[in-house]
Amino acid sequence: MLFAHASRYRSRICKIMTTSKDEPNELETVAPRNKMGLLGAISYIIGNIVGAGIFITPTTILANTNSIGLALCVWIGTGVIAMLGSFSYIELGTAIHESGCDFAYACYVKWYALAFCYMCVGCLVHYPAVVAIQAQTFSEYFLWAGYCRL
Repeated sequence: MLFAHASRYRSRICKIMTTSKDEPNELETVAPRNKMGLLGAISYIIGNIVGAGIFITPTTILANTNSIGLALCVWIGTGVIAMLGSFSYIELGTAIHESGCDFAYACYVKWYALAFCYMCVGCLVHYPAVVAIQAQTFSEYFLWAGYCRL
């Protein structure tokens, strides 16, 4: 039961002292905002789901298939697989009303050790690798634009 309530952490509310002219030592409650706007949600989805892969994979697929038609078939096939995966996550998200995605779903079925391992691998391996790929892609295209001669 070590990880039973790991996905249910609430944000802590802080008390701070205000120094206004009217009431010099009044306590004010400060809590973080728990809302994401439409623009923030769209930016998050585009940045994390689409990401830098859209700039890297087309040339790799085309180089390995040597055919535009076969490359389009690969894109359509992987798009269908991604769509089926998104349908699975939509179903899980509507059935389990906990925040935390994969971690929350593993905790929901009481697989605490698997959830802990998943989060450790995600934090120590997966996320740094994604950031490294995005940084490499950005620097490659940024430097290419700087040295391109018209």
